[in-house]
Amino acid sequence: EHQLFLSLVAKHGESWKKIAEVMYTRTAVQVRTHAQKCHSKLSKEMPDGETNVLGSGVEVVMAAALALRPVDKYKANNVPSINTGRWTADEHRLFLSLVTKHGRNWKRIAEIIKTRTAVQVRNHSLA
Repeated sequence: EHQLFLSLVAKHGESWKKIAEVMYTRTAVQVRTHAQKCHSKLSKEMPDGETNVLGSGVEVVMAAALALRPVDKYKANNVPSINTGRWTADEHRLFLSLVTKHGRNWKRIAEIIKTRTAVQVRNHSLA
């Protein structure tokens, strides 16, 4: 199945729907996810800059999966004031006090915290 996947990627590129139609046992989302996993696995195994020595089918998978990699838009845009990763103890204490005061107004809480986005604040409330 993997060899079929590689040959279809070489033929159809990032057209996950077309690949899924030929691989009738997989959906387009499953095909794209497999491409991402292939990229992740291969990029860990290959030293930086040496992905171009891979075979043509894998090369296409690497390029396609690389294009679909999730991007941290705050780090990509160099917004140093926005933290990513684990919340600090100070951020968490401030978050708890602000939830008591502002309820579920995530945007307002994020404006006060200043180091987290409204989406991060909302997700933190769910954790």
